[in-house]
Amino acid sequence: MSNAFAQSQPVAPAVDDASHAILSALADKHAELAARRSDLARQVAALDQELTCLEGAIRLFSHSRPASAPTASPVSPRHATERSVIADDALRVLREASRPLSTSDIVRALCAERNVALRPLEFRRLAVAVISVLRLREARGLVEEVGRARRNAVLWTATSAHDRSRRR
Repeated sequence: MSNAFAQSQPVAPAVDDASHAILSALADKHAELAARRSDLARQVAALDQELTCLEGAIRLFSHSRPASAPTASPVSPRHATERSVIADDALRVLREASRPLSTSDIVRALCAERNVALRPLEFRRLAVAVISVLRLREARGLVEEVGRARRNAVLWTATSAHDRSRRR
């Protein structure tokens, strides 16, 4: 006969399969959300970098307007003003240079003056704008193409007033 008052062994609470499945699902969801948060943080960092590049490009084209204040709509007089500013700045860089410069050299100098780092696509767009305004200045006799550098890059130099008067 057994003793009803005999000391029994403590019974450990049984973790049933349902509780284990719930804990496992919660842990999986936590890991998924943490991974998504990490991905989103990388995306935000990339967007911040793109915004910085765009603000730099805006500063490069517009001295007076802050980058955080975009215009309501682009107008052609503003575009003409931007081209004029680019032309004046490119001409100044050429006049200050001690040697002929390629278009890339001019764009790098303009970016360095304004402490702007452009992505390759933006750099090429600015280089095309610089070439365009330099061709117009070349027609007026203010600059001239003096040769080609590596990869067939055009080398530019500013002409002096003396050189311009001799051509007439």
